[in-house]
Amino acid sequence: MTRARWSRRPGRTGDRLSFLHDRLRRCGAATVIVLLATLCACQSYDPGGSVRERMVAARAAHETGAQVEVRGACYSACALKLASGRGLCVSRNAVIGVHEVREATPRDYADGARDDASTRFFEMMLPRCAESLFASRHGFDSGDLVMFSGQEVLSACPQFATCTG
Repeated sequence: MTRARWSRRPGRTGDRLSFLHDRLRRCGAATVIVLLATLCACQSYDPGGSVRERMVAARAAHETGAQVEVRGACYSACALKLASGRGLCVSRNAVIGVHEVREATPRDYADGARDDASTRFFEMMLPRCAESLFASRHGFDSGDLVMFSGQEVLSACPQFATCTG
């Protein structure tokens, strides 16, 4: 198996998200709307889900400026909401949990194998401030969920708006 080499481009998150531009253009409008609705919904508990779907949704939100809120529990792939761009807000009371990406089904996650390329890809989609915060506590080093408060994320990433109401 060939390992991909990842290089960080200097600059904005948008530069690092541009790899999805082609796929997003190929998606029909209905698909983009469904993905944005999934990403933007105000949920008090979001367990994550498909990393690929969340990547596409984050890219769509980033390009359109859609409003995206991180509130309540935001675990796993949900953390990709942090790559949504200027329409993002984070609640001080949110709890964001991250872990490595694994090749597994939801039912056999614990037995799955670490996917190094996908884990690194996930990390690189995040704004540098969030990536650094998560790395400071080894957030992507295992399958264990490592938790961060919304306040910690807001402190590390002052460019994020605080959700009101």
